[in-house]
Amino acid sequence: MRSIRARLHVATGDEGMTLVEVMVAMFVFAIISTMVLSSLLQVMGVERTSQNQHVAANLAAEEIDLVHDAADLFQVQDRTRPVTLNNTVFTITRETEWVSATGADISCGTGSESLSYKRVNVTVSWAGADPVRADTILDSPERLNDSTKGTVLVSVVDSLGNGVSGVSVSLTPRVAGSPIAATATDSFGCAFFLQVTKGTYDMAIAKLGYVGVFEKDPIRTGVVVDRGSAESYQFQYDQAGRLDASLAPAPASLPRGTTITIPPSLQATISSTYGPRLVTPTRITSAQPLEVHPRIPYRVFAGSYSTVTTASCLSVDPTEWPEALVGGVQLAAGASEEVSVAPGARVPLSVPMGLVRVESGVNDLRIRRADGRAGDPQCASHPEFVFNSRVDAGTVIALPFGAWRFTRTGSSATAVNVGIITGGAYISERNIVTLDPRQPVTP
Repeated sequence: MRSIRARLHVATGDEGMTLVEVMVAMFVFAIISTMVLSSLLQVMGVERTSQNQHVAANLAAEEIDLVHDAADLFQVQDRTRPVTLNNTVFTITRETEWVSATGADISCGTGSESLSYKRVNVTVSWAGADPVRADTILDSPERLNDSTKGTVLVSVVDSLGNGVSGVSVSLTPRVAGSPIAATATDSFGCAFFLQVTKGTYDMAIAKLGYVGVFEKDPIRTGVVVDRGSAESYQFQYDQAGRLDASLAPAPASLPRGTTITIPPSLQATISSTYGPRLVTPTRITSAQPLEVHPRIPYRVFAGSYSTVTTASCLSVDPTEWPEALVGGVQLAAGASEEVSVAPGARVPLSVPMGLVRVESGVNDLRIRRADGRAGDPQCASHPEFVFNSRVDAGTVIALPFGAWRFTRTGSSATAVNVGIITGGAYISERNIVTLDPRQPVTP
């Protein structure tokens, strides 16, 4: 036992430490060292955080100085940018908003209050800490509003409601006057005309590859600007999509290679929830490219659709043909394919038409509108199609749906015999051809 205790002593004299006591001492030392190191790291972390907050505050101040130095308030816009300092990435976010004379926020193209100033909020953020913020108000170096003149605000948005930048906006006086330089929309899709002389103007927008809902380059006529007023206008404008419309696809019953002819000056209707729009097709042997506003469902059919009371034309739209029993055959309601297209994309679309075959050669063929059968949709405004060159026997002609009369030019009595290839009926004693888009109901 004595020998064992002897081995547990450290040779430091009669009062030497045991090994256990040494280990305890080392453990205590390690704890104290860790605490000291942790305290040092905390101090360093606090110093680093304080340093980052100081840097962020300087960056925010520099951003505020930058916007105050801007010569044009309309060029001070929202933006976000990163800045790396001392191996730390800071994100500087600038948010702006116009404010009216009554203190209300004004988005471009909305409201009717005069612009007063622009509010700017700056936020500087970095990982692991609360952001630093700074705010300011910018007054224009020149008056935004003039009691003797007006302000025009324009908003251009895409099909999702987002602002469209880089759109040229023009404001042209209706009568002789000083021309107004065109401007372009900013990153929010906003454009402004300041100190506009009282009068009536035409407004137009344009951007390559973009299209409006009703027309390629939208216009607004009769824009009235009064003294001390602020007028707001909004356009929906987006990158065009394309419908590759194939007119009158040949049915399987026609011999392979048969040529289909469309009448001169034939128009087609592009229909959407916004209403009909007319286009003039130029192709028949290949797809007709039609530029349309994206993300809107469209239908395309041949002929000029109209609901005007004095010159309505409903028969060209297949969906106007109701379910009916015709000649002992039950016909389903007419239908036409509806498609939409994404911005910059292309979608193929088949556009059926009524097909007839000219049975014998004829010079100066004339195709006139006619009154259709009872219960069929009618068309009071079908155009008259005139073929100035000779039409050979066997020629296949594509026409909009509805009722037609075939004669020779200059004579309403000289009938021209034709045969119907697609659905419909031919009343020989009246020389009327009805081209019907409906299909028989399958039992």
